[in-house]
Amino acid sequence: MPVAPGVAGDERVRARELPAGRWATFLHVGPYNSETEPDLAAGRATLEAWADAQGLARGDYVEHFIKGPDDEPDHTRWKTELAYLITG
Repeated sequence: MPVAPGVAGDERVRARELPAGRWATFLHVGPYNSETEPDLAAGRATLEAWADAQGLARGDYVEHFIKGPDDEPDHTRWKTELAYLITG
């Protein structure tokens, strides 16, 4: 999420610039967390499996929330871009 310069993070959240480079991305459409539907964990596993199958080493990981509960009440239409920095 873009933040103003000088914003500090904490032990769970780091404030920094994303490094330049090649990124592998996956667009997840659906809920963030679910026991019955594919969720962000399933999307991340799909992206990781694809990167592994391609022989790509993964670095930094980010999630960009494109459309969520503030924009769309139907969780089946939420959109989240998942991305890994390709390091090798």
